[in-house]
Amino acid sequence: MTDVNEDDIQIETPRRVGERLKQAREEKKYSVAEVSAQLRLMQDIINALESDRWDQLHGRAYARGYFSSYVKFLGLPEDDFLSTFNREFESSASDSPLSNVARLNEPKSFSWGKLLFICILIVITWFAYQQWLKFEADSASGVSSEQSEEHEALETTSFSESVVEPILSSVEESSGNANSNEAPQTEETAEVTPDVEIAVVEVEQEVIEETSNTDVVLEEAVAVAPSEIYIALIFSQDCWVKITDVDNQVLVNKLKKQGTRLELTGNPPLSVSLGRASGVEVKVNDTVFDISAFTQADVAKFTLGNES
Repeated sequence: MTDVNEDDIQIETPRRVGERLKQAREEKKYSVAEVSAQLRLMQDIINALESDRWDQLHGRAYARGYFSSYVKFLGLPEDDFLSTFNREFESSASDSPLSNVARLNEPKSFSWGKLLFICILIVITWFAYQQWLKFEADSASGVSSEQSEEHEALETTSFSESVVEPILSSVEESSGNANSNEAPQTEETAEVTPDVEIAVVEVEQEVIEETSNTDVVLEEAVAVAPSEIYIALIFSQDCWVKITDVDNQVLVNKLKKQGTRLELTGNPPLSVSLGRASGVEVKVNDTVFDISAFTQADVAKFTLGNES
């Protein structure tokens, strides 16, 4: 019976796939730098493939891609090497070190610094947003007030220039017409006979007497007139209103909007100008006052409190 020496028995362990890659590279006399340049991979990746450090290759998909490119470059049987790679990669993934397990079970400490930073950032953002809202509101109010003032000024200018004319202008026109009419009469009277001159003097005296009588009547009317007049204006359309009292003091001089009402009292006589007479209803001492007789081109001008 033959004795078998245990020292002569050798158990051949299969080489790992990384060692086989390294041996094939060395047989082809390639350096790691040359393989890295040819495959356009970092030298650390080549070293990890040859030492079976799959955990440094960023996951199974990347590791398999690097391994396949290396096998093709060396001209090795791809199917055989890929099957060996799959077995070794799965076994290395199942044999995870206990330190990693302990690290997974270890509770993570809460980061109070990050929470404080987030809270501060939220407060700063909210404060900046409030300041922005305030700035926008102030800007909008300033623009609207400027626009309203400009609009009112334009309305006042255009309306006063196109529609409303002071009452004094009509009085000056009438007085001017009277003076212009008197001049020809004076020239004509210079050429008439003495009898005609006497007749003209008598007519002038009658005119003077009538004027004095009218002045007396006006003075009596003012004396018996009430101390104040109550006037109410109801506007169905936008209308410019100007009212002055006996002292030529302006009581109202503004544009009244449609649907509004104006009530006031003043010392007579009151001079009233209405820019759009058709859109105004006038009441004097709670009695409707007809302004049609004083209206021309939708502009009414009249005086209250000087009638007998």
